[in-house]
Amino acid sequence: MTQPAAIIAMLAGDPVTAEMYLRLEYGSLHEMRERRFLASTAAELARAIAAQGPSRYDEAIQLLDMSRNEHANTLLELSHVLAAAGQVPEAGARESLRYPTQSAPT
Repeated sequence: MTQPAAIIAMLAGDPVTAEMYLRLEYGSLHEMRERRFLASTAAELARAIAAQGPSRYDEAIQLLDMSRNEHANTLLELSHVLAAAGQVPEAGARESLRYPTQSAPT
């Protein structure tokens, strides 16, 4: 896990170094097909990239979209596991699954 080094780099004002560490972690997680940590690592990577300036915003947005989709897929898989076990998620959890790319209606 390289995220601690990336956090320190971001706190030190060095998003380029943070990006380097986060890309290593992202690549490893992607190779392992690990989805839960991949999504949060993608979000942190997007933050490090965006901190480098407007010329990198498009790349950061793409990573945020991927992160959001991976989180939604993880929630959907969990709901299937719960349903198979006879458990029904609370209404708020069902709404977040129904609207994965936006806030649930209030």
